[in-house]
Parts: sequence; C-alpha cells; structure tokens
Amino acid sequence: MISVMPVEGTNIIELQIDGAVSEKEFEEAVLQIQTAIKTHGKLRVLKQIGKLHLPPIPWSKMWEDLRFGMKHFGDFTHVAVVAEQDWIRGWAKAWDPLLKMHVKAFKPDELAAARQWLREAE
Repeated sequence: MISVMPVEGTNIIELQIDGAVSEKEFEEAVLQIQTAIKTHGKLRVLKQIGKLHLPPIPWSKMWEDLRFGMKHFGDFTHVAVVAEQDWIRGWAKAWDPLLKMHVKAFKPDELAAARQWLREAE
C-alpha cells in the first residue's frame, strides 16, 4: 500500500508505504507527486515506511520508478525518512552527503520531529 497526502498550504507531501504496492497504486502515486511538483516546483517529502514486502513495488514498475527518480531528482529539497528498520534509516543517512537534497532519518516515535524538520526547512 502507498498513499500520498499533500500537506495543505505547504510544498510538503507525506508518503506512507506499507507492505506491497500494486501497479495501480504506484501509477496513482506518481501522478499525485507529479501534480504536486507542477503546483509547487520543489517539494519536501516525508516518507513513512512500514513493513515492506520484497520487492516493495512490482518488478514491472522498477524501470519506471528509476526513470521518475532521475527525471525529478532536482525537484526534492528535503526528505525525512521515518522507519522502524535500522537498515532503512542507515540507507537514508548514507545517501544524505551524496545527494543534492537533504535526507534525514527518524524512528517512528520521532514522527513529530520529522514533520517539524520539514516545516522549518528552507
């Protein structure tokens, strides 16, 4: 399951990802994110990651996901990753110095801090 929730009055979107993502859910999420990019230009993103199935998105959408990421790489300024899994938070921390965008990892009990970090980001 994936859901995309724009935070009204901001350029922040919240993504919740849990379990497996269907092709239809993936396509709808991409459209919502593209619409938010057209509306706001640059986005700040909160990713709440639950338990993931492997692969988390259908194999048929892997290439599309990669192309979307490459095309919109500069459209994200800040990404807060909220996850219970140490490996996901570690992955987010590892990418931060390598990317143009700022990436910060949070534990689930730090959700309010993740939201505040995005609100205060410039």
